[in-house]
Amino acid sequence: MTPLPRQAAPARTRWTRSRMLGALLCVAATPGCYRQAPHSGEEARVFVASGFEPFAGRAQNASQVRARVVPDLDLRFQCVDVPVVWGAPERMLRALPAVPPVWVAFGEGTPGFEIETVALNRRRDLPDNLGNRPPTPEIAPGADARLTAPANLDAVAAALTRRGFPTTVSSDAGGFLCEEMLYVLLRENQRPGSHLRRVMFVHVPVLGATVAPPVPGGVSRTVDAGYLREFGEALVAELAAAGWLPPDG
Repeated sequence: MTPLPRQAAPARTRWTRSRMLGALLCVAATPGCYRQAPHSGEEARVFVASGFEPFAGRAQNASQVRARVVPDLDLRFQCVDVPVVWGAPERMLRALPAVPPVWVAFGEGTPGFEIETVALNRRRDLPDNLGNRPPTPEIAPGADARLTAPANLDAVAAALTRRGFPTTVSSDAGGFLCEEMLYVLLRENQRPGSHLRRVMFVHVPVLGATVAPPVPGGVSRTVDAGYLREFGEALVAELAAAGWLPPDG
């Protein structure tokens, strides 16, 4: 199967700047959005799962669908919807009431599931959902050219594959908003004194795609909300087994 380009130029949408601001603030009344923990002692136990809004003319984004079910699987997670707008990942991070200790981000556009481990300080010359080109060729001008996830994620990928979800480790996040999201998170993770201790970025197939079985003789699956939820259950279980998620309570 020919992979869908992860960073295909999105069709220009009718987004207004007021709608973008609303998404950046992530109003608590919106289903799936981040809600501040009621007491400061609980804020450190709030994790984040993020996905992107639809782009490239699609009505839905599989990463957003995937991220929004994570809080159902682990109540410590809150969901953040990220606009496909240059600069949005940094603004989303800074708009949160507290930097979380764990952030699992999702993007879409790969034939299987890909855990991204490298982020380059670059922006491809593509229009975002506002029709704007990158304001700068680098995500963070003058910062490190390359950031690498500190954790070895090969074991997690292998465990997910054994569970029936073809998962690989990738070093090419694509150069569009997915790469920018990963770079911003890794930069925060490596900032001295940051509370963000664990970062993972996972590319998932688009809705409606057919995913080949991970082993010969297996059954192909069509990507829908149910399949993405199954993957989410497996991912949360493997992250807990790997020590990423401390015991609840």
